[in-house]
Amino acid sequence: MKLKNPNKDWIRPALDALRVGFVPSLLEKKYKDTLCVGVASEGHCYVAAEVIWHALGGKESRYVPQVMRVEGGTHWFLKNSLSGEIVDPTWDQFFETPLYNNAHGSGFLTKAPSKRAVEMMRLSGLSASCLKDLI
Repeated sequence: MKLKNPNKDWIRPALDALRVGFVPSLLEKKYKDTLCVGVASEGHCYVAAEVIWHALGGKESRYVPQVMRVEGGTHWFLKNSLSGEIVDPTWDQFFETPLYNNAHGSGFLTKAPSKRAVEMMRLSGLSASCLKDLI
């Protein structure tokens, strides 16, 4: 299956802005040591999904954090609980479109944005609930 961007047009400008925050200093050590695809988003899926989730309004947004097993670890993204729409800030790190139906709902480790999420927000110019009016 060829790689296809799963994200709708309305969220793409925010995801493009987020890319500024895909810096090595925000990667967990295990990803710093194993990067292989050569794409800036690689290894940033958890924090990027966390940033977009908070920017969309958190629980009120009806987007649910999703996690799935992929070769080499896990992949995080968001799924709308009503429409099933996928928001995947790091979709381009794959060679083929992930099988999103293999994922399950999960939660983030912290209620407020984590330290890494706060830094990614700062770098990208996004903030908590800044995208709330788009949904």
